[in-house]
Amino acid sequence: MKVSKAIEMLTKYNNPDDEIVIAWFDYDGTNENITKNQWSEIVRIIDEELDEECWSGASDFIYGLVDEAELEILRKANTEREGEDK
Repeated sequence: MKVSKAIEMLTKYNNPDDEIVIAWFDYDGTNENITKNQWSEIVRIIDEELDEECWSGASDFIYGLVDEAELEILRKANTEREGEDK
């Protein structure tokens, strides 16, 4: 995806202070033997290969992490509350 597309998507948020989970890979993070043109080709191939099912799997994985983090926060809050009750 072009950076301009990502910026366009992000500007649709009404509140710029909202928290989101986002991940991206860019040319600077690649193997130093990859040229900028090769990186563009890599991105093109990935864009063609990724389908909705693949992104759905990634979303499911991230939602699972969110659920785990929520449970951890709730457990911590309960432990703290129990400690205050004693």
